[in-house]
Amino acid sequence: YMRAGYTNGALTVGLEVADTDGSGAGSSVNTISLSYTMGALTIAYAKDTGDVGKFGDEAETLTTLTYDLGGVTLVAKGNDQDETEVSAAFSF
Repeated sequence: YMRAGYTNGALTVGLEVADTDGSGAGSSVNTISLSYTMGALTIAYAKDTGDVGKFGDEAETLTTLTYDLGGVTLVAKGNDQDETEVSAAFSF
C-alpha cells in the first residue's frame, strides 16, 4: 500500500496504490486525483480503478467544480455513470 500527495501553489496531485481492494477478491486499486484552485473556483478530477460500475461520489471517475461566493458555495459534479449533481450550501 502506498499513498502520496503533492501540492505546488494552486495545484494538488494525489496517488494511492493498493495490492488489494479489501473485498478479498484480490483486485488491485489505483486512485489518482488532481485539483486546481483559482481564487474562488476549484476544479477537481478523481479516478479510482476499484470503483468500476459504482454510482454517485463512489463512481470510478468524478469531476467536480466548486465556486465559493463567501456565504454560498456552489458545487457541480459529474461522473462516468452519466450522473450530474448541482448543489448550493449556505453558511450564516
